[in-house]
Amino acid sequence: SNPITLPMLAAGLRQVLEWTPRRTQATLALIVRRIAAAATTDMGLVCPPTAGHFIGLYFPHDQQEGQDAVEERNGGNREGSGHAGTVSSQQLPRHVAMMVRVHEFLKVRAVHCSVRSGALRVSPHLYTTEEEVDAFLVLLGQAVEVTRVEFASR
Repeated sequence: SNPITLPMLAAGLRQVLEWTPRRTQATLALIVRRIAAAATTDMGLVCPPTAGHFIGLYFPHDQQEGQDAVEERNGGNREGSGHAGTVSSQQLPRHVAMMVRVHEFLKVRAVHCSVRSGALRVSPHLYTTEEEVDAFLVLLGQAVEVTRVEFASR
């Protein structure tokens, strides 16, 4: 019943057809590869192969242990709600609690990402600029460093 929604829908569909899913994926993959390279080389994080349009970053750990802990916490659901903050960090495996801390650091600095299955999930958008990626990598590096220092004293 809103006369503006159909023209907006049509314009959005025209844009998707113009951009094409293949070009969209290729553009996002460039950003994701850049983040993966910096996170693994400069920050010592782990990055399993990705779908290309988003990335999951882990602290080094036994991935099966992490999956088992997430599944147990979520009553058998491997994916869960995506919000590791539903339990205290003392109940989480160390590497997951560390990533929750990284997420908290980024969140208070208005960086939008999430923790899923023990990984920091980062999903850039087509409008993400090089400067924004630079700023994200600086903040991510700070978050990882602060977290390692905090957890070294535990």
